[in-house]
Amino acid sequence: MKIKIAANTGLAKVAVQCSSAPMTCGKVIIKNWSSFENVNLEDTMKEIIMLKVTLDDIKPHIWRRVLVRSSSSFWELHNILQIVFGWENSHLFQFKTDGYFIGLPDTEFEEDSHKTLDAREIKLDKVITEVGYTFSYEYDFGDSWGHTIKVEKFLFADPDTIYPLCTSGERAAPPENCGGVPGFKLLMKSKGREKNPEYDEIMGGRKAFNPENFNVEKVNKQLSSLDSYMRKIEKGV
Repeated sequence: MKIKIAANTGLAKVAVQCSSAPMTCGKVIIKNWSSFENVNLEDTMKEIIMLKVTLDDIKPHIWRRVLVRSSSSFWELHNILQIVFGWENSHLFQFKTDGYFIGLPDTEFEEDSHKTLDAREIKLDKVITEVGYTFSYEYDFGDSWGHTIKVEKFLFADPDTIYPLCTSGERAAPPENCGGVPGFKLLMKSKGREKNPEYDEIMGGRKAFNPENFNVEKVNKQLSSLDSYMRKIEKGV
């Protein structure tokens, strides 16, 4: 079933295409800053969103595929991404979707031209409404790790599955504070050279970096404790 959405309000009327003319059959909550056409109504009733998240500007690609509840907030998604990529959750972040920024607003320093919506208040299902939709996630405004997030599927929840769930992925995320993409590429070029000063400087005494290190079982064990993980993080927010 396809619908057309009249935007500009948080509550949008749903027009169902029947034989000759559409008719209004109800209301569905959608985001209020963009218009969508041909949204699958059945998908809006599914509780699980399959996302593929890829780190930008690095090859071979570093990516994760995750299943998240559509009722999750963007704050929860941020913490999920921190776990699945192995980031340290020690820097600022923001999502960007259709020209809007979603993160943790700083009312003291926020500029009028850069309004940030509160990630703790915005649910995924207010923004994500169709397969193929893409948006971005930036972590650490210094190193500026950009991630492209693509909506791959909407699924009904499996009662025997604990969500969120990481189903697959490849390669380890770069070490924190290594200088962003340029620093990471330099790190990879210098890796393997015995006593290379550039490698030692970037790593800063940390343990050796294995770019192929990704363990989906370990990640899912961490995701199973997402609530306690977030409580620890929120104490420092």
